[in-house]
Order: sequence, then C-alpha cells, then structure tokens
Amino acid sequence: QSYEGLERKLKEVFTERAGILRQLSKTSNELDSIKGNLKTLKNGERVPKKDVQRILELSQKQREEMKSLQAALQKQLDEATEKAEKQQATINFLKTEMERKSKIIKDLQQENKSLKNKLLSGNKLCGIHAEESKKIQAQLKELRYGKKDLIFKVRGKLFSSFFLE
Repeated sequence: QSYEGLERKLKEVFTERAGILRQLSKTSNELDSIKGNLKTLKNGERVPKKDVQRILELSQKQREEMKSLQAALQKQLDEATEKAEKQQATINFLKTEMERKSKIIKDLQQENKSLKNKLLSGNKLCGIHAEESKKIQAQLKELRYGKKDLIFKVRGKLFSSFFLE
C-alpha cells in the first residue's frame, strides 16, 4: 500500500512539475519576445518610454514568478523524497518485524512438535503402567480371595478343634 501511495504521490509531483516546466517554457518564450522587442528598440525604432518600462516590469515579474515556481517545485520534490525515505524506513522496519515474528512462529511450532512427541511418549508410558496396575490389582484380588479362603479354613479348624476337645 505504501509503495502505491508513494508512486501516486510521485506521479502527482511529476505532473505538477511538468505543468511548472510548461509555465517556465511559456515564460521563457515571452522573455525571448521581450528581448526581441528590446533589440528592435536598440536598433533605433522609437517606442515610447512607458512601453519600455512596462516591458521591463513584466520581464522582472516573470523572472520572480519563475523563481517562485522553481522554489515550489524544489520544495515538493524535497517533501516527496522525505516521504519516500520515511516510507522506506517503515517498510524496512516492518520487514524486520515480519522476519522476527516468523522465527518466533517457527520456534513455537518446533516446541509444539516436541511437546506433542513428549505427550505421545507419556501416553505410551501411562498405557504400560495401566497394564501393570491391572495385573497387580488382579494379583491383589487373588491374594484377598486366597486370604479369605485361608481365614475360613483356619476358623473352621479352630472351631472344629475347639468343639472336638
């Protein structure tokens, strides 16, 4: 966007510059005409002093206008150059920021991948431990039933030995 804006602004400046140059050319032609009139005066043609004075005033006025137009053009060119430099600095900054953020994103993706692998490996370990836990629980059940069975047998023997005596 900034390139397009800058390009549009530069086109405007150059269009305005072309208009100023046309005006300068027109003024230059008028000055040439005035010079021609002055030469004819020198050659002996009589022109009233008032006309000569008016021609000299017009010539001075046109020179001042040319200087003013040239200064305005230079100012516009300087402003356009300054804006272009600022926009280039902004573009460079944004480019650097994009590169930095892209690196952060890649690092986060790598970390995410690593954590995913650790999670999968943890899930496998949990599965293994769950299987071992089931086996141990089954063994505990067997031991409880065996213990109960043993207790009943011992009670039965005690009971029978108590009554038999």
